[in-house]
Amino acid sequence: MGAFRNLVAAIGFAAAAIGVTAASADDDRYRGGGYDRPERCDDDHDHRTHDPRYYDYYPADRYYRAGGYRGDRYDDYGRYDDRYGYGGRRIVKSRVYNTRYHARIHLVEEEIRYRDHYRRICTLDVRGPDRRYVPHGLVRRIAANECSRRAEIRII
Repeated sequence: MGAFRNLVAAIGFAAAAIGVTAASADDDRYRGGGYDRPERCDDDHDHRTHDPRYYDYYPADRYYRAGGYRGDRYDDYGRYDDRYGYGGRRIVKSRVYNTRYHARIHLVEEEIRYRDHYRRICTLDVRGPDRRYVPHGLVRRIAANECSRRAEIRII
C-alpha cells in the first residue's frame, strides 16, 4: 500500500510540475491576433516592413519613431505637424513581394520634408538567402509599377 501511495504522489507531483512549467512559459504565440513573434532582424532599416508589431517585441532603434509617435509634434519652424515623424520622414508605402526563390523584395517609399519642398525616395531591397538569384529586371519592373512617378528609385 505504501508503494502505491508513493507512485500516486510521484505522478501527481510530475503532473503539477508540467502544468506549472507550461503555464509560466512566455510563448507570445497568441498575443495580438494569433500571430507568432516576428523574426529578429539585425539589418539597419525600419523593421516595420517585416511586421507592424516588430517594436512591440524588440527594443526600439533609430527607426522606431520614424513613422509613429514623436514626443514633440512641432517642425523646425514651430508649426504643429502631425503627418511627419522624426526627422521629417513619412513612410508612404511599404510592401513585401515574394519571389520564387528564398528571397523577398521589400519596397519602402518615403516622403522627406526639406525646407520648401518634399522629396520622395522609393527604396527596393532584395533580402533572403537566395537574393543573388532574383533577376534585376524583376526588381526594376516592380519599381516601375509600384513607385510613384516623382519618386527617386534606389535599388539596393
